[in-house]
Amino acid sequence: MSSTGHLIVVDEDADFAWLIDQWLSSEGWQVSAFTEVSEAAAVLEATPPTAVLLNLHLENHSGFECLHRWRRSLPCPIVVLSALPSDTEQDKAQALGAAAYLPKPFNDEQLKAALHRVCAGETP
Repeated sequence: MSSTGHLIVVDEDADFAWLIDQWLSSEGWQVSAFTEVSEAAAVLEATPPTAVLLNLHLENHSGFECLHRWRRSLPCPIVVLSALPSDTEQDKAQALGAAAYLPKPFNDEQLKAALHRVCAGETP
């Protein structure tokens, strides 16, 4: 992948976030993973990343609310992840400004391709 940068991952599953870090750090990405929305929000406000990976199904927060709020304030693309994918959910995420939607499980090549597309400004 030619376009690398700083990626924020927001997912309550720390093991999954670690796996994403392993997949992408070898490609030159700097990955910062957060299981708590409040911690991620503080970093996002201080230093906007190249892209955000956001799980829609967070334990104490609505991923849709985060997407709506962050989409308005961040200049970077937001890729949403979902373990319970549906067409309705995907449509809602895209209406709220998601740059891409990845249903779990996905593999490293699918993730890298999605990031390449959104960082290049391509739409799904």
